[in-house]
Amino acid sequence: MRIFGKNDTKLLMGDGTGGGTGCAGRRPRNISVTINICREPACPITVFSLMFMLHRNGLWIPEQTPDTISGPELLAAFKREVLEPALLSGDDEVWPLVETLQVDREQVDRAAREQFPGYAFYWNYNVDTFNAFDKHFIPERRFCVDPVHALAVMARLNGGFYHSERSPDYSIGHLCDSGVAFSDPRFYGEPMYPLWNQKTAGKA
Repeated sequence: MRIFGKNDTKLLMGDGTGGGTGCAGRRPRNISVTINICREPACPITVFSLMFMLHRNGLWIPEQTPDTISGPELLAAFKREVLEPALLSGDDEVWPLVETLQVDREQVDRAAREQFPGYAFYWNYNVDTFNAFDKHFIPERRFCVDPVHALAVMARLNGGFYHSERSPDYSIGHLCDSGVAFSDPRFYGEPMYPLWNQKTAGKA
């Protein structure tokens, strides 16, 4: 039998009740437990938004300074400045909006199957909610600006998770409602801030 000296580290084993047992089988006394709480997600946050994806690809230049308007006002501006001139509505599919980016459904469907198979959980993204966190907690945030990547994911969202085998909804209305965030290493993007590209945001 080994006798532990005062400088030895005792090996503790769980006793099934949340405590521990020493080597002699008795519960040790005066042992404090330190619990480390992970305060950040495992991966940087990747945010998906149809409007920001189009803006970052140069397809939408808001007429009003974006930082001065609310989310609903921003959506109304998108409809007024992008959809109405193109004679599109929320029921139409998104392809006319990304035609100049040379993106088609076959590419997007293939990306969902081959690049992003399986499931991923998401939450609805609200920038005000994120900014209300302790400044030490706010994780790195990125925008998905790759149109193929963005559409593959946003078209397959429902009920809190992405599923690659889900029947996709490429309607503009669905995609506009799909402002979501993931903490998943498969998803990538460019830095979120500055939020709007200063070279294109707003008109003189």
